[in-house]
Amino acid sequence: DPTGAGKNKKGSYDLFHTFLIFVFPALGGLLFGYDIGSTSVVLTQLEDEDASGTKWYDTVADSPILRGLITSTGVIGAMVGSIIIFTIADDIGRKRTLLCAGILYIAGALIEAFSGAPSFNTVAGISLLLLGRALYGLGCGFAMHGAPAYIGEMAPPSIRGLLVSLKEAFIVLGMTLGYIFGYIFQETPGGWRYTYGLASIFAFIFFVGIWFLPYSSRWLALRGRMEEAKESMRFVSPNIT
Repeated sequence: DPTGAGKNKKGSYDLFHTFLIFVFPALGGLLFGYDIGSTSVVLTQLEDEDASGTKWYDTVADSPILRGLITSTGVIGAMVGSIIIFTIADDIGRKRTLLCAGILYIAGALIEAFSGAPSFNTVAGISLLLLGRALYGLGCGFAMHGAPAYIGEMAPPSIRGLLVSLKEAFIVLGMTLGYIFGYIFQETPGGWRYTYGLASIFAFIFFVGIWFLPYSSRWLALRGRMEEAKESMRFVSPNIT
């Protein structure tokens, strides 16, 4: 415990609660990877008249710049999100950072899926898609900052490095799921909307899970809230005094 907030006399930790403080933040990485994997499949559907299910498939098919923009908007959003959260993360804390990421993930995924509604014209559909991509990217930036920090500050010292490293594996798992769901819906008219929309389900689980986790013990301790910090540490290590 680098903050001195408490000492675990027996060196033990609660396995189930340790799993919780790892798996829910790690879902933020999974959602990042999911976007990478799914977008590669979504782009091929957006260019096809039957698979796209939109009035603006030909605009996407005829414009390499637009296709690049659809992909890069998420990355640009992640970069902007990282810059924003870098400046405010210590003020709002790791938990609030991840909750903000969850909201952005949900909003971005739903707007992406909604952008493909057949009633939208070219300007409206593409504008909404890019907006959804940007919001989802912002969520990625927030999550990629908050998740490793939260896991690192809450995990027992003996497995801290392992859990932070495993969070990276969730990014790869997310990529795999993105490819899988993209493949499942690739022959469905407008199937890319389902592929993107499914991310909102993962994001909702991520948000709810983070909501019920305690604030980071180290963050609380650095703000002088020592009793709250000890209570947070007991969530993982009940024997701390």
